[in-house]
Amino acid sequence: MGAAELGDQIMSFRARMITAAALASAGILLAPVAQAATHPVQVTGAKLESALLPASTFGSDWQWDFKLWSRGIWHFKATDRVATMSCSKLELSTVLLRVGESGVALSYNDNTDPWPSFPNVQFFYYQAVYQFPSTKAAGTFFNQAKAKYAACKDFKVNSLPGDPVPGGGVEEIVNQTMTHHKVGSYQAFQVGQLDDLSDAPGETLNPNTSVALAGTNVYIIDSVGGTNDPVSDSMMLKLINRVKKLR
Repeated sequence: MGAAELGDQIMSFRARMITAAALASAGILLAPVAQAATHPVQVTGAKLESALLPASTFGSDWQWDFKLWSRGIWHFKATDRVATMSCSKLELSTVLLRVGESGVALSYNDNTDPWPSFPNVQFFYYQAVYQFPSTKAAGTFFNQAKAKYAACKDFKVNSLPGDPVPGGGVEEIVNQTMTHHKVGSYQAFQVGQLDDLSDAPGETLNPNTSVALAGTNVYIIDSVGGTNDPVSDSMMLKLINRVKKLR
C-alpha cells in the first residue's frame, strides 16, 4: 500500500477522533457553579487550557488541530462510568469523558509533514488534563482507567457514522504492552496498542496512551504513530509542572 492509501486510513482515524470530540463536547461551555470553600484549590478550564503543551513540543511541523476546555468550575455528576463501559466506547471516548471532573482542557495536535520520516514518525498527539474536586475522585478515575485498559486486551471499534473518508471500516485494537511506573514522583501507567485497519491490509497504526495521577488532576497524553514509540515521561512531567504552576 502506498503513502496515499495509508494516508486515507490515517485521515479516517483522525476523523473518528474529531467526530468523537464534537459529539462529546456539545455541552462543554457551561456556566460555572459556585465553588465550596472547603474544596482543594481549583482552577477554571480556561486556565487549564493555558497550561497545555504548545504544539511546538511535538516537533517543528506540528500544529493544534483543535482545543476544548470547560468554562468556570463544574459541579456535575459523572455520566460516563469507566469501570462499566465497553472497551470500544472507552477507545472512542478518550477524547472527552464526563467523569465528574470539575474542569477539563484538551488539545488534538497534527503533524503537518509526516511522510519524509515514515514509518518512524508520530501522526497525532492528544493531551488532556482532568481536574477533580478531590484527590479521592481523581484517584478513583485513575485506578478505574488503569483496570479497564488492562482488561481491554483485544477488541474492535467501528468507524463513526458520517466519517467523510471512504473505507473507514473496522479497527481491531490489540494491547501490546502495559507498564506501571512513576513519572517523577507521580503514579502513572502507559499502554502500547496495535491498531489493525480492516481496509488497509498489512498496515497498522501504533497508539500509545500515558496516564498520570498528580493530586486532584489526571493527565492523559496519546500518540499515534507508524512505530510503537511510548510517550516520554519527560513530556508528561512537563505538562504536569505547567499545570502545577497555575496554583
